[in-house]
Amino acid sequence: MDDDFVPEGYVPLKSAIEQLAEARQTSIKSAQVEIRAKLHSGLIRAAVLRPDTGELSEILSRCWATETALRWFESGTCLLPDENGEVRITTERFDLFYRPENAPIFVVEGDLHRPLGDHRQQDPNSQKQSSGGPSSAASIAPSEQALLRQLVREIHKQLWPDGFKGRAKERDKAIQEKFEQLNKKPPAVRTIQRALKGE
Repeated sequence: MDDDFVPEGYVPLKSAIEQLAEARQTSIKSAQVEIRAKLHSGLIRAAVLRPDTGELSEILSRCWATETALRWFESGTCLLPDENGEVRITTERFDLFYRPENAPIFVVEGDLHRPLGDHRQQDPNSQKQSSGGPSSAASIAPSEQALLRQLVREIHKQLWPDGFKGRAKERDKAIQEKFEQLNKKPPAVRTIQRALKGE
């Protein structure tokens, strides 16, 4: 199979990391940390392409928490069927005589748009605004706020999948600390409260 082949609707893992780093204006390492957390929580899905059949198999989200997954970010590939017995990568059953082989990892492109903050998808009117004018600046600000609130909600869901049961002050502090771990400026308490209103 052609090494440059990319299935429609997918982005190679390493390209996804580079795109996220560029969009966030942060380091590759920080982008890896963020995308790994989202892959583990299921907010972003990834699949592996079997070189022998050309079929895509979704990677189990729990795999992304393993040490083995750290190598995947460097190479953009994993060793099917199970990294020599280290970790089960997909739900797919492999033949007993299947010979281990490196397979490329791809991220679902639609899932990647959320953390990337694709303004073109979210705000179809943004292209109509004249560049540099006051209306252009005004149209960007709400988008950035919306993205920030969305990230707050994603982190909240990641930290407490079943919902938070404690005090709001503890919740807000934990969310701000998570932002710092991702090398991001923590949002104000008021922003967190707005984002999670009704959660």
